[in-house]
Amino acid sequence: MCRTYRTDPQFALSTAEAFAVALLSAASRSDIEEWTEFVGSCLTELAVNDLDPAEADGFHSRLNHLLRLSPELWGTLAGADAALACFRESATARSLRASSGPEEPPSRPTEATIRRLYAASAGQCAFPNCTNDLTSNSGGTLAEVAFMRSSSPESPRYRSQVEQDQELAYENLILLCAEHHSSIDLLESTTPTFS
Repeated sequence: MCRTYRTDPQFALSTAEAFAVALLSAASRSDIEEWTEFVGSCLTELAVNDLDPAEADGFHSRLNHLLRLSPELWGTLAGADAALACFRESATARSLRASSGPEEPPSRPTEATIRRLYAASAGQCAFPNCTNDLTSNSGGTLAEVAFMRSSSPESPRYRSQVEQDQELAYENLILLCAEHHSSIDLLESTTPTFS
């Protein structure tokens, strides 16, 4: 319902209204596990949509308030929290870049792709058995975006058949902590690859 009303120009629900609709809809769930799954699914979907910086700030504030009231939601809302923290940090970086001159061709994933990565990772490093958190206590991000396959011959994971647009696609990216990103790059650069 939120998805329909947010995209329909006749209704154009704000993020705050969609947040409230999601919580009201979740109230029909009597089982706590079903309730947390429903709230997590709705709000995480909302967190990875196109938001302006003011909407993202308000949403993140409401989300943190909800998490303080119902800590059991952390299990299903960690991805939404990580995506919004990433958005806030990238909005700050974008405003700094805007004052530095003309835009260059994309050399990094879009903000929407990065928010999807944060939501999918729930703020955890993708390296097996790594427990490093990718968000700081101050709300910043500590993650590094890593390519699984790269179009750059200088890259440790270079594959000649990869185009730049494929390299920046969600399906080709993972989030890693700095420790594991550098250790994987070091391992890959010393291991022969076959294109």
